[in-house]
Amino acid sequence: MSIKIKILLILAIFLVIEVLIYFKLQKPQNEANFSFTEPLEIVKEQKNMRAEKQINLETEKQENIETEKQENIEIKEQKSEEELNFPEDFELPVTFVSQAPMADWDLPYQEACEEASMIMVAKYFKQQNLTPEIMDDEIKKIVKWQQDYFGYYQHTTAQEVVETLEKYFNLSAELDFNINVENIKQQLYQGKLIIIPSSGRDLSNPYFSGEGPIYHMLVIRGWDEDEFITNDPGTRRGAGFKYQYQNLISSVHNVLSGGDGDLKVEEIKQGQPVMIVVGL
Repeated sequence: MSIKIKILLILAIFLVIEVLIYFKLQKPQNEANFSFTEPLEIVKEQKNMRAEKQINLETEKQENIETEKQENIEIKEQKSEEELNFPEDFELPVTFVSQAPMADWDLPYQEACEEASMIMVAKYFKQQNLTPEIMDDEIKKIVKWQQDYFGYYQHTTAQEVVETLEKYFNLSAELDFNINVENIKQQLYQGKLIIIPSSGRDLSNPYFSGEGPIYHMLVIRGWDEDEFITNDPGTRRGAGFKYQYQNLISSVHNVLSGGDGDLKVEEIKQGQPVMIVVGL
């Protein structure tokens, strides 16, 4: 190797050493102080921000839910107030014929208050004519149907009346255990009719024969200032017969069980208060 090449190699080595020393000396001050602390803090802050944002979203969502609930409550209260704002007088034009349409109070007519009540209601909703002759014929038909379906026709329970209205008359019917003036008015004001089972001897009706029926059904079709307007099939004077609110409501009792045979007043008074709400 020539002296010239040796000198060049030595110079190259020195040059490399100088370059390395230069870069070492010129290393950025902040690089010498670099640590993971700052990036970790940034990540932590970002996580906190995301968590706070999520909490805010959940809070806003819950506030919206509570607001909607409150609005629904206010709407229901407003609707309830409107619904309870009934007129002083109201009456549905239901044609009356008694359960003894031909003035024959022997069986089956003596025990046909349930059947007569259902027939009056059905004729009203179906807008069909009702005469004593039609009532007489209809009672016989329904008595036959009940005997075939239930095994009897006397003293049918409220539930059996519902079944008869649905299956025989093709009407909509349901039991309602909320027996009070406001609910009765509300159902009538909505265009429905009400059939009630009752302890007949608790009803203040001077036209009943003797002490009156032990178990009785009738139709409520309206009201005035302090009385319910009914079609009471238990008397020929039952068209639009009026009972005081409390007298009618306190008499409402369902028979404990249906079937032919004798009943006792005490048994009827043990029956649960219920009414039958009927519509199309």
